[in-house]
Amino acid sequence: MDPRANTLNRRLRSMGGRIMRRYHLLPGGMPDGLGDDADLQDEALYGDVIVYFPDTMDSLYQMRGWYGPLKALHEAVGVTVVCMDSRVAATLRDEMDMPVVTVALDATLDGLIERSGTKLILYVNYNPMNTAPLRSRSVVHVSLLHGDSDKGVSVSNQVKAYDFSFVAGQAAIDRYRAYTGLFDADARCIPVGRPALDTDRFEDAAALEADRAAADGRHTVLYAPT
Repeated sequence: MDPRANTLNRRLRSMGGRIMRRYHLLPGGMPDGLGDDADLQDEALYGDVIVYFPDTMDSLYQMRGWYGPLKALHEAVGVTVVCMDSRVAATLRDEMDMPVVTVALDATLDGLIERSGTKLILYVNYNPMNTAPLRSRSVVHVSLLHGDSDKGVSVSNQVKAYDFSFVAGQAAIDRYRAYTGLFDADARCIPVGRPALDTDRFEDAAALEADRAAADGRHTVLYAPT
């Protein structure tokens, strides 16, 4: 094939991709990749912690479950959220009082991590695109996930990609020990409870629960396997 034809085809594909991203015509689940890369080339991110969230709007609920704890962490050490989808970033800026950037290119992300002196990167799911920051050896990578359950994802082999996994409690550690081979669950799983229940809980609901418990001396336990 004529080299000029190859060049033209590449340009057309690139132009088509830009148009699809700009007008939000991408398939569901694919981030638009409309990044702030050009403005971030010489910048450093705020704080010691990155929350990496490469997902689209469909998965935003996984971030929302951590808003309260992330707010407290941001007040203590500084947190920046890094997205791959501009629509998600815009929504997070409206809902979270912390810096949010959109990064499309791995090279941009690598430079930001290096310049920022980032110490910790948090992940709320096992998105395959998490591999971009996971390449960095200068930071600690921690999996938070977005809940604890008896589903297969709660014992996924993907947990091995992270330095540590923050889990709800001993049941999660026992589950990993039983079902995830060649993984030291006792060393790499750190029980943190469910911080969102402490930070995002309505006071009236907590008071009502306490009143009920005091009334009959019994506690109500909900077991939700999913």
